[in-house]
Formats: sequence, structure tokens, C-alpha cells
Amino acid sequence: MKKKCAACQGFGRNRVTRLQEAKIPPGFKPNGIYTVQSRDLKTEKKYDLFVRVRLALPAGIRVEMSDVVCEYPLSEKIARDGGEIAFDWLWGKFTAPVPKGAPAEFTRIFPGCGLPSEPSGGKRGDLSILFKRMSDRKARRAVKKFRSNLSNVLAPYRPGWWQRFF
Repeated sequence: MKKKCAACQGFGRNRVTRLQEAKIPPGFKPNGIYTVQSRDLKTEKKYDLFVRVRLALPAGIRVEMSDVVCEYPLSEKIARDGGEIAFDWLWGKFTAPVPKGAPAEFTRIFPGCGLPSEPSGGKRGDLSILFKRMSDRKARRAVKKFRSNLSNVLAPYRPGWWQRFF
């Protein structure tokens, strides 16, 4: 090679980082690298684009491969008297028991209740919930926000979600 291009220095590839918003089909793995075929609109030349998917998640919710880790606001009343918390999950309503006299913060791990590890379903990751006690009034607002945030995070994993865009 007599002359290397300034962009790739003769390597044939460029590394470019751009922040993009996109709708993603179910079954992807966060931080996974995917190959997408694309083309240059000016020259019509085809090329492969390597894309790393990173989720922009709301505070208090993390996805680590197929495991979901979240913080759940616990009201003083439920922490004191015990009971159950419930929220919508992938397969319907998810309930978790809260022991009577629960500490200010504690974690419960629910094996096999996370996200599917494969697009076709299969084995699921774990769901870890960090319960954080707060006043009843604050907890009502925080639970409402948690449910809304969780619904947005889970949307791509629900059956039929991707088909709605075609």
C-alpha cells in the first residue's frame, strides 16, 4: 500500500462512537456486539457496522446480562406489619413477601425470575430486589415511578413488542 487513508491508517476500519436511540428486538444482550449490514447512501457501497448495545436505564434499575437488579421503595407500614409487594412483570403480576419488622434495607434474590437469556426464551436470569424503607407518603410516589420505569425497561422483552413496528 503506497498511501494510507487518513481515517483508518490502512487498517480498513474506523472506530467511531456515536450515541443513538433505537428500538431493539427481544433477546438482545446488553453490552453485546452485533453486526448490522448497512450501505453508504452516497456511494451505495455496502459495509458491516459493529454495534454495541448499551441500555439507558432509569435510576434504581440495572440489567446485567439476563439478571435484573432493582431498588424497590418499601413503605413504613409494610416494613412494620409485613405483607407483599406486587408489580407487573414479563409473565404477569410478580409478588414478593416482605417479613414483619423488616430492616431499613435488605435484598431478596429470586432465581430464574430475570430476563430470558436467549431470544427464544429458555433459561432466565435472576431478579434481585433491594428493598429500601421510606415514609408511606414518599413510598407511594416512589412505587408509582418505579412501576412506570420498570414497564419501560421491560417493554422490549414482552412478546409481540417488536412486531408492532412493522
